[in-house]
Amino acid sequence: MMLRILFGIICVLLGVFGHSSEFEKSLGLAISNISSKNYLEALNVLNSIVPKSIEESRKYNFYKGKTYYLLEDFQRALESFKKVLEYKTNDFLFASSLYDCISISFLENNYENVREYSETYLSEIGDIYGLEANVLYMYGNALINTDRFSTFSYIKSKYSKKYPNIISLLEKEESSKEEIRKKKEYEILQIRETLKNIDSKIEKILKKNDEEYTRLLAILEILQLKEETLKLKKYKLILDE
Repeated sequence: MMLRILFGIICVLLGVFGHSSEFEKSLGLAISNISSKNYLEALNVLNSIVPKSIEESRKYNFYKGKTYYLLEDFQRALESFKKVLEYKTNDFLFASSLYDCISISFLENNYENVREYSETYLSEIGDIYGLEANVLYMYGNALINTDRFSTFSYIKSKYSKKYPNIISLLEKEESSKEEIRKKKEYEILQIRETLKNIDSKIEKILKKNDEEYTRLLAILEILQLKEETLKLKKYKLILDE
């Protein structure tokens, strides 16, 4: 119900139902299907639309992106939202598409994209649509997971008074990340020490084998000398006869 109301409000804001062009009628039908959760039917309607202007193209790609997003086809959703972002207007379509690009990138753990999109959102959109706190949380996570701690410190100082709960939550995640990092460093040290011990043992084994090989050669030489001695004795016996 809330989703239907939300799309109704958006449609009014965008003037979708304010005119009677074929584009707007088809777009209105697609939006109606989206609000009714008939996403595949909405996509069929959208695929039949041919935008004839930049503004029509922006609206078309925005709702196509929303439909793919709700179908959890995030890659195609991202492609559609990026087309909306090609026209930098900072209006609702731009801000919402930018937010969804951040959300998709965050879901896919693409922290570099999260960082890039979030910096644009925070600097140019801010809290106009009430989503700044959400963007800040995803941005902070991206900074922590890409080890950009100096930038994270700046963000903490900038937003600590405005969003203390978000900053507190991010600080806990930063602490958890630090513990994981220290644990990994310890495990790496343990692995290196184990490898060092293995190398030492292998070296001892090889040295031992070298000693045994040397002894074996000495034994063979002695046996050869004995064999030569026996030959000499045999030869002497033959001469004595």
